[in-house]
Amino acid sequence: MEAKIRALLLDYSRRKTGAAPESVALRAADPWDVHIAFRLPGSGLFELRNIRADDLETFREFSRGLSPASKILFCPYPWENEDRLIPALRTAISQAVGRVDVCYFMLHEAHPAGEFFLWKAGGNPDSRTHGLEIPELGVGFIDAYHGRGLGGFSVRFLTIVAEHLKADAIELTTTVDNRSGFHTYLSAGYEYVGEIANPLEADVTAILGEQASAARWRVERQMIHVLNQSRRADVLAYLAEKRASSRALAAKSGLVLDG
Repeated sequence: MEAKIRALLLDYSRRKTGAAPESVALRAADPWDVHIAFRLPGSGLFELRNIRADDLETFREFSRGLSPASKILFCPYPWENEDRLIPALRTAISQAVGRVDVCYFMLHEAHPAGEFFLWKAGGNPDSRTHGLEIPELGVGFIDAYHGRGLGGFSVRFLTIVAEHLKADAIELTTTVDNRSGFHTYLSAGYEYVGEIANPLEADVTAILGEQASAARWRVERQMIHVLNQSRRADVLAYLAEKRASSRALAAKSGLVLDG
């Protein structure tokens, strides 16, 4: 895993600056024990690390850097509801520390610039009912860091993580009007397979497993990156069933779909 991450970082730096990183310290013992520190020419110190038990304030600082539009596009948590946000962030931290999800912060000069994760990277109970391991990907960066290619870097980084964990595929959803993100995912090897009713401000895997409920839903694009091509037909069948189940669950909840 370390060699692939190092190659990814070198490629990113050369494409963005024309040169190799000025310095790199890299530890990636496993997906839950990662720390990378690097400097790009003229850009200061970046760090990529796992979310830690003491990261509640880091999450809060990250949320303050998201514009209202960005909070609509990247909404795994109820950003605008303080009473619900803190418990949701504590749960996210617990899931990451407990190796249920694998979740990272990108920091720049010690301040959070982005968060990205694979939900249920430690094992997805829903996809396992079909004999598959399919974690769900999410990536968000604060507005000041848009346009730097960090989203694409993070997606490719998470692909390396999923490959290391021997996942069969990686799933994600994105809003229908998120054209920039859609093309980023396409360029990273994802394919569009259909529209899905997606619960917002919550762990999608928990909602679809009926272990939690969602107050808001939205029609989004469902995308997949198949890593184990021998299971491709099984992956696509699972996703089709999931699209049908999600719409039925949203209707059963009596909720009107956004979008």
